[in-house]
Amino acid sequence: VARPDLSSYTGPSATVTPGIDLVMCLSYHRAHCSPYPDMLRWDYDRQIAGGGDDGTGCFTCHSAKDDS
Repeated sequence: VARPDLSSYTGPSATVTPGIDLVMCLSYHRAHCSPYPDMLRWDYDRQIAGGGDDGTGCFTCHSAKDDS
């Protein structure tokens, strides 16, 4: 079970902090249902490689890394 130190948590952020942020199943999938295949949190088919500014797929969470 992933249990990071949440004492300084202030809310969701688009920035990934190496060594602190954790990636787990629920980062990408819903626990019980989703309107998308494989219970993903977003429509994977809308993700376009190299098109990081559209806010879909991996770029839903990794928005601070879109075009860098």
